Amino acid sequence: MFRLTALTSTLLVCGLAAAQPGVTTPAPLAPTAQPGTSPGSASAVQPAQGTAGNTVQTAPPQATAAPAAAAAAARSPDMPAPHGVLGAPIAPRTPANTVVPENPRVPVPKPVPQAYVQWMTTMAQFAEADRANPPPQDGVLFVGSSTVRLWSSLKADFPQVEKVINRGFGGSTMADNAYFVDRLVLPYRPRLLLVYAGDNDLAMGRSPERVVADFTAFFEAVRADLPNTRITYISIKPSPSRAQFGAKIAITNTLIQRYLETQANTDYVDIYHPMLDDQGKPRPELFLQDQLHMNREGYNIWKTVIAPHLPAPSGPLPPPVPPSTRAGQDAAAAASVAPSR
Repeated sequence: MFRLTALTSTLLVCGLAAAQPGVTTPAPLAPTAQPGTSPGSASAVQPAQGTAGNTVQTAPPQATAAPAAAAAAARSPDMPAPHGVLGAPIAPRTPANTVVPENPRVPVPKPVPQAYVQWMTTMAQFAEADRANPPPQDGVLFVGSSTVRLWSSLKADFPQVEKVINRGFGGSTMADNAYFVDRLVLPYRPRLLLVYAGDNDLAMGRSPERVVADFTAFFEAVRADLPNTRITYISIKPSPSRAQFGAKIAITNTLIQRYLETQANTDYVDIYHPMLDDQGKPRPELFLQDQLHMNREGYNIWKTVIAPHLPAPSGPLPPPVPPSTRAGQDAAAAASVAPSR
């Protein structure tokens, strides 16, 4: 009877201490083994000291799964479940704190290599122009270096083409166009793509083989995403200020032309030969004072030579000109507008 009273008193004191703020309930003593018993046996539990020197047999700890389940059942549906090492609650998953990517297919942006950082402002300007005035898809897209960028009359020169887009950026190389192909080409999904690049590459000291390799990378990137787009290469022009690169220009043009002949749905525009004089030299009268960029007369030749390679109004693309007759046709077209000399 005395042991029961002592046990009741101890439990009441502990309960009151737990209920009162600032009162700490002493932790239970660790069980110790009695002489002659093993630590793992049931009789090895050391009785805890009760009041007035009496002892209270301590029961082994019980599993807490049932109380935890009861607590979970009693929890309000709006209350988040505990989580983490310290049992801290997680905020409910609501639209306010749940990040859902706009397009899960868009990869995480990677750092831009230093060689291409100089063009990031230009790419941002293209993107801003597209937001302000969304360009049409399934059109005719021109990309490349300053020869394309400075073609301000591009749309007016080809009135038969309903959708013409100019995405040239001055000073760019074939490698630059290949690196930014996902911004220069893929968003527009053109039916016809014309690219002029490689001129600056050779002037920087790159080899014809390097230019062809960069063009191949450009070509394959476009073809992978736009298998139905016709890809047309405009040959490197002969500029008087870069006459010393004439041999490399001819080699590069030939290698790219041969590569395109092995690929389906491609075309090649020979602009090189129509811009030479009777002695096979670049014609200075086709260029501005810097003898690098073309004047209106030079662009007139481009207009005449390129026009047969473009689609008729609302019509299909013309068949690619066979390589055996392409150079002759392009030269004849240029001669029809060339001044007498």
